[in-house]
Amino acid sequence: MVCAICLDDLFSALAMNNPTTSSALGDANRIAALSCGHTFHLECTTLWHANCSNMNCPMCNVLHIGPFLTLHIECDLKHVTDQDEDTLGLEGLSISDPLRVAESLCNSSLDQADQQATRHRKLEAKAAAIKIKLDEKSRRLRRKKAIESALTKKAIRVENRVKELSTLSE
Repeated sequence: MVCAICLDDLFSALAMNNPTTSSALGDANRIAALSCGHTFHLECTTLWHANCSNMNCPMCNVLHIGPFLTLHIECDLKHVTDQDEDTLGLEGLSISDPLRVAESLCNSSLDQADQQATRHRKLEAKAAAIKIKLDEKSRRLRRKKAIESALTKKAIRVENRVKELSTLSE
């Protein structure tokens, strides 16, 4: 996976000198997910946010809403055993390849972030549909009130005319 801002591998910090623990790399392995689900290095996202006049995703140009979802890979690869591979869903990966293990764990986190972003977009769509219905009902209510006001004025005029005619006939 590549950061679309700097075009570097999202996991390049994990490959440096075959590290045994990703937490020793500090912020180099932190990833930020936007509300659309696209992911970038946290540092790149922070710089983009500080220097960009709009909040549209650099990948899909969708307006970013809310805070960045920050993912931090905390996987102590020295203590992961072959038995942990099955528990973590890492079947077929060798513990001797820490980059692939960390990437698999991160991909799982990113999939969860994508699912959350999808749910967020669905909720936004539902909210927009509800707003449209509410706006339509508000227009109808204003129209009904205008009709009611016009009818009340007509009724008062008719009433006044009836009184006028009844005084003339007496």
